[in-house]
Order: sequence, then C-alpha cells, then structure tokens
Amino acid sequence: MTKKKKSTVSLTEASPSETTVPDSLDQLLAIMLPKIPETQLVSLHLIDLDPKNRKHFKERGLAELAENIKLNGVLQDILLQPKPDGRFKMIAGERRYRASGMAGLKDIPAKICDVPDAEARRLRFAENAFRENLHPMEEAELVSEMLVDYGTVEEVAARIGKTKGYVYGRMRLNDLIDPIQEMFLEDIFTIQQALDIAILSAESQQDFFSEYCCNWKEEEDFTLYHLEDTLDQYRYSLENAPFDTTDPALLEGVVACTACPHNSAVVLSFFPESEPNSTCLKTECFNRKCNANFILKLRTAYEETKPQALVFYGQPTRVMELRLESLPDAAKLPRFSYYSVKTCAEPVKPIVTDFPKFWEGQTEPSTDEEAYAAALESYEAKIAAFQADVLEGKILTGLLVRESEIAPIIFHKEVPTVQSVYSRSVPTAAVVTNKAMVEAVKDGSATAEMIDNHEETCKRRESRNQELDREKVFAKIHDLFKQMMKTGKDAKPAGPADVATAHFFIYSQLYGEQQTTVLKKLFPKKKVSELKFNAIYQKFATMDPELVAWMVRQAILRHNMAANPGDLTSEFLYQVAAGAGIDVSSIEKGQVTIAKKRQKNLKKKLAGLHSLKNRLAA
Repeated sequence: MTKKKKSTVSLTEASPSETTVPDSLDQLLAIMLPKIPETQLVSLHLIDLDPKNRKHFKERGLAELAENIKLNGVLQDILLQPKPDGRFKMIAGERRYRASGMAGLKDIPAKICDVPDAEARRLRFAENAFRENLHPMEEAELVSEMLVDYGTVEEVAARIGKTKGYVYGRMRLNDLIDPIQEMFLEDIFTIQQALDIAILSAESQQDFFSEYCCNWKEEEDFTLYHLEDTLDQYRYSLENAPFDTTDPALLEGVVACTACPHNSAVVLSFFPESEPNSTCLKTECFNRKCNANFILKLRTAYEETKPQALVFYGQPTRVMELRLESLPDAAKLPRFSYYSVKTCAEPVKPIVTDFPKFWEGQTEPSTDEEAYAAALESYEAKIAAFQADVLEGKILTGLLVRESEIAPIIFHKEVPTVQSVYSRSVPTAAVVTNKAMVEAVKDGSATAEMIDNHEETCKRRESRNQELDREKVFAKIHDLFKQMMKTGKDAKPAGPADVATAHFFIYSQLYGEQQTTVLKKLFPKKKVSELKFNAIYQKFATMDPELVAWMVRQAILRHNMAANPGDLTSEFLYQVAAGAGIDVSSIEKGQVTIAKKRQKNLKKKLAGLHSLKNRLAA
C-alpha cells in the first residue's frame, strides 16, 4: 500500500519553488508567524464561526470524530483570531470545534493568532493543506478570497506555495453551479471531472444536472457512467463547426466564435498551464449558429437549383424539420431516401474527333466512321431514354440535404438494377484520349510515355466494358428473380444462401471496426484485404451461433430507437439484453422503488395543497 504523500506547504516570502515541508502545526506556524502562540483552553461559547469558512460537513464523519474526541480529546489545536469584544473568530478547525460540542466538551485547545484578515485566510489555507482535509471546492472559495487580498494569481500562488496552474484550477471550480458544487462536495465527481464540468456555461451545466443528476440524492450509490461521453453533448468542436467561426454577422448581436468567452480556447488562455483548444461550451449559441448557417445554405441552394424534391440519407430529425419550416416552399417538396434512388447525369453526345482511325503510313488520321456511328447510336438511345424518364417524372432534379452539406442531385426515383445507364465512368489514372493522341501525332509532340498512357486508356476502356458485361448479367438475374418473387411460382425452399444472406444483413448493420472483428474471427490467419467472396459466403452460411448472437446484439445497440420505450426495436433490445444476462428484473424493481417514493411524496404534497385550498375557501 502506497503511503499518501504529505502536501507541500511553502508560505515564506521565497518563490514557490523554494518549498519548506513542515512536520507539525508548530513548524507551520513558525514559518508563518514571528512567534508560535501558546496553547490555550478557550470556551466553545466564546468562539464565532466565520461565515466564509467551511460550509459542508458530513454528518457521519463528524459523529466519528466526536466519538474519537470523547476517547482521546482534541489532538490538534484549532486556530482563532481575537476580536475587540473579547470573543474569538474561527480561522481553522471548525470541524474539530463542531465535533467537540457533539462530544460534550465545554472548552477546546486553541492557538490565538493576532493577525489581519488576509493573513488569517492564508493561515486557514495552510493549516488545512497541512492536515489534508480541505475539500478542493472549499479551497476554490478560499483562493478567490485570497485573490481579493493579494491582487494577482502570481502573488496568491507564492503566498500558498502552489503553482499558478493550481490557483487557476481552483478558480475555475468556482464556476460550478450550486447543485453541482454540492455533488462535488459529496465526492460524486473527481476533481478532474469537476473541472471538465466547470468549463461549461452555466446553462449547459444546468441542463446537464437536470438531465442526468436531478435524482442523485434519492439513489443509493449514485454513479454517472461514461461521463466524458455525456459531457461531449455540451461541447462542440469549433474546428469541425459547419459554419464560419470567424463570421461576426452570422447571428445578429452575437460575436464571432474566435472572440467568444464561451470558446474554450479563449477561456483557457486565462489558464496558462491548460492546453488550449477550440470548443464551444454554450450549447444554445452553437445550435443557433448551426441553424442560421443551415437555413442560409438551404435558401441559397433552393434559389439556384429550383429543385423538384428533397433527398435525405435517413429520416429527417426534428431539428431538421424545424429548419425546413423556415423555407415553406422547400418543406412542401416530395422527399426521397438516398438509398431508394440512383443518381444519374444527362448523357454526353460523342465528338467525331474522338474517333480517329490510323492507317500505316498515314500522317493525317481519318475518322473511324463505324465506331463513331455506334457511339452516336448508343448516345441517341440513352438521351431518348433519359428525356423520356424526365418527362414521365422518373428523373428529378433535387437537393441532397444533410447536416454537413446541401448539394444539387439528379436522380432516378427507382433504383436501377445496374449502374445507371446515364452515368459516366471516370478513370483515376492518367488518360490520353484518341483526340489527344491524334493531335499529338499531328503536331509532332507525341512521346513514348503518351503512347503508353493511350494504350493504358484503351485497356481501361476494355476493362470497363467487361464490367458492363457482368452488370448486364446481374441485371438479368435481378429482373427474373424479381418476377419470380412477385408471382411466388417456381421458387425453391430456403437454403444455405438464404441463411448466409440473413447473416450478411445483420453484418451490414455493424460499424466498420465491428465488421472487421467479424471477418477476423472467421478468418484469423488471413488479411481482410485478401478475402474472396466465395470464402466469405461459405463462412456466412455456416456461421457459429455465438458469433451470430454477437452481431445481433451489436446491431440492435446501434439502432437509433433501441433505447426508446414504446418502439418495437427497444422491446426486442429488452429481450436480447435479458437473454444476454442483464438482470432486467432488478433494474425494474429498483426503478419501481424510486417511483413509489416519488409518488408518496407527491401524494403528501397534493394533500397539503388540498388542505390549503380548503382553508382559503373557508
């Protein structure tokens, strides 16, 4: 077991780095005072408590200390400041004073320190730091008082033998709202957690308390799990903000984020030992700026595009709906899921110069009339089909709407069974077209590298044609299978392929890392990048039930309605969790106990209100 290191207390006029570590209260007082006061017995009724002193005492701890005092007496003198009327004001030792009263003592050993109020506060800090029994929240209040006495953080740090970072941190704790200060004093939060909460705006702290902590006194062993993730709901990275953080005109009457006091980078600039970052700490303001920026982008895109529909990746959130209401014409447009449409583009007419034909010995190429005619015929068929679909309303111009982007989109309402016949493939490597090759031959600028690139372009084109061949095969299979499922005729009973596909659909709902985990469990000795479909298919068809259960549990946890009572998804999650071993019965019973207590209190309150109402009526 590691012995707790005694706090370093340096209260001389030397720099904070020149520390002296006292071993006793007398040594501490010898450092701070010209002369160590003698111990005196002072009557408890002559002692006045300082209202700025410690306000929070745990009853159980006081009772234990009182029992100890009954057996052993007060082992450490308290510190008092004399008053002109012959009474004394508490400097340090209020807990011992209170416990002595509970133990039935009339007098208490004390050292009388005739010092100014500022030095009394310094003594109080030092004595408690020496005894290691002052809560950080109480230190924060004391540091603030000392800042008034000494004027600067540097001076306070020097007076108490601490770093400036320590003083800044204690100052930050004073920004905690009262309910959270109370929780911190009860050790619900660690000091680092309290500091993380303290940097939030008062509004965000209140929202956090109301949402997650309002019943903390009613629950035994109250604990907040994943606090860091919870606090992230109230912290927004300005580096990834969807709006211009330097724009002072985005919201009327609101400064740019770069100069805002709720920007953590601005806040932490006052705390030199903290690592600055750009995080918005005021939820309401961040959301207002997000809304204003989104509405501005939506209005601009709507006016430029004149869309026939809106396309979303998922169901629009309530916030998204409220934003759309700011532009009624857009809100009334038909809506489509991005996954139920296929993007496309108007076919491009071929250019005759893109179809040169070389003969041996020719310096001027002729036109490959056959190839050009075939391309033109293909284009005319495609453009006719495209225009017909536009006229029939199958192809629409819309806006793809998501939180981070609003962009024009042309789409086919029905998902094509192959890659859209209107889309064009764009090679990723260097491209040398027939036209470019012809012109290079004409002007004599052709190079060996250009010829190699042109050859590669031709090979890529053939590769793409082979892809189209495969797509046509799959399209035919899809159409025939679709017809079979419509009629229900000639379909064989379920087999391994159906099982494998069911497993695949569950797998497709997982995060990327979770999918990788599944593949590694199925193929522990192979790299994921090396896996072929046939091997994956065989494993999915014969997947271990334990792995299937793991995928099911992970997939249902991902669902955005899994924690919402009343939704079918949450009911399934309840059953899955129970089957996995979660003691749902105990959780429900615990909540019933809390509910009964709450309802009992409500019943008493209502009875009191009815009684008051009857008295008023009389």
